[in-house]
Amino acid sequence: MIFNNKFLLIILLFFLQTACFQETNYSKAFQNGDYERSFYLLKQAERNSPDPFVHNLLGAHYELGLATPRNYSKAYKYYERAAIADLPQAQVNLGRMIENGRGTVLDPALAYGWYWAAFHSGHDSALPYVQNLSGQLYAHLINEARKKVSKILNKDLTVVK
Repeated sequence: MIFNNKFLLIILLFFLQTACFQETNYSKAFQNGDYERSFYLLKQAERNSPDPFVHNLLGAHYELGLATPRNYSKAYKYYERAAIADLPQAQVNLGRMIENGRGTVLDPALAYGWYWAAFHSGHDSALPYVQNLSGQLYAHLINEARKKVSKILNKDLTVVK
């Protein structure tokens, strides 16, 4: 009987120790490649707060099929929420989805608008996307895209900084 109690105690301590060392930060779990843990923590966080970082990372999980089946429609939905909350990285991600017609209708002008919003917010990684599409679109389409995304975000994106 004593042996069984010690054995149970050792097993309990092992599980407690393992639980304590598991990653509790969804971002760190994602960076460390623990996508199962990251996805689980993100779904928990999604219930507790409307954090755009949570939505952006959930979009990445669905876009890339990390710990969940690939689903471009869900990825688009999560990126869109985060982009509308004015998260520049999500705006780039949303632009990519729109530019490639993943989870939505292909629309290079609207993709440009989201890339421009990210660049306008100081997200320099959006510049190559802006440059690429600006060389492919007519000026009136660029202006319309800026106005459309400006209206969605309720901020002026028509002025070049």
